[in-house]
Amino acid sequence: MTLRQAVNLGDAGAVRAAIKAGADALDPDLLKIAIAHGYAKVLRLLLEAGADLAANESIVGDPVWFATLPHFDWEDWDPALLRLALDHGADLGARNKLGETALLEVCDRLAFSNDAASATAVHLITLLLGRGRVLGGPDHLGDTALLGLCAARRHDAPAVA
Repeated sequence: MTLRQAVNLGDAGAVRAAIKAGADALDPDLLKIAIAHGYAKVLRLLLEAGADLAANESIVGDPVWFATLPHFDWEDWDPALLRLALDHGADLGARNKLGETALLEVCDRLAFSNDAASATAVHLITLLLGRGRVLGGPDHLGDTALLGLCAARRHDAPAVA
């Protein structure tokens, strides 16, 4: 089984074996696959083998590690993916093509989320701020994370501690 096949299947044992046999774990597409499927164990193995979260951008112009953020399935979001990215040097100041940081993107989503998503967003914001990330500067529209949090409060989203 190739490394790519093992990653696609989420088979951590096969991923470990392929890397040990000399497979190239540096292909950024492998990170995207592991993140997209929520394979935290596989992601950890790739990162430990030297895969670089900053190696390229995703199709939408986000840093690869932005994929660890919940996008549509807030209830199924796995915070372990974000913790792994942060533990392996994800650049919290990285911006996508719109100038948004991860914190700004999440704060924007919080303003228009349902109750379950709001709880997830607050957890995510707490994780990001807990790593010492300041609110950062504005995006291409002049919006900041602080503005996003204020908008969220106007819509009765839970407060961030």
